[in-house]
Amino acid sequence: MNLTRRSALGALGFFAGSVAMPAFAQTVGSITVSDPWVRALRHGTLGVTAYFQLSNRGLADDRLIEVYSGPYGRAKFGEMHTRGIVPIVRDVESVAVPAGADVTLRPGQLFVVLTPQAYVLRPGSTVPLTLTFERSGKVDVLARVTNQALGNLR
Repeated sequence: MNLTRRSALGALGFFAGSVAMPAFAQTVGSITVSDPWVRALRHGTLGVTAYFQLSNRGLADDRLIEVYSGPYGRAKFGEMHTRGIVPIVRDVESVAVPAGADVTLRPGQLFVVLTPQAYVLRPGSTVPLTLTFERSGKVDVLARVTNQALGNLR
């Protein structure tokens, strides 16, 4: 990490009043959380959706059982699929992360919903997330805010 980025992240942690400084990618136990991002939605929208990749390099399965964000509180998990041409969204209790596998939360599939929208998000800003895994424990990450379109599955 170069000095400029480290300084910027340190300043962010200082201004946010946090003791621990979360990062954009982080590892806890056998789980690595990478590429966390949230979609900037227009003002008045009921929630914000968050996405990231989970990699389990361990020998045991794990589960993502909770996501928490200071500005939003406890998040919910959701999954989208289509029945014919009708999109169906259902709540999901947790997200399985099998041993030796990668799981990607992305638009149109698995996602995290942060509600209510606490403030207007600007592309380039960040949202703090604390992810809790059944076996590996908790990890803090910063999700970048983008204005990525829903149809772009990244």
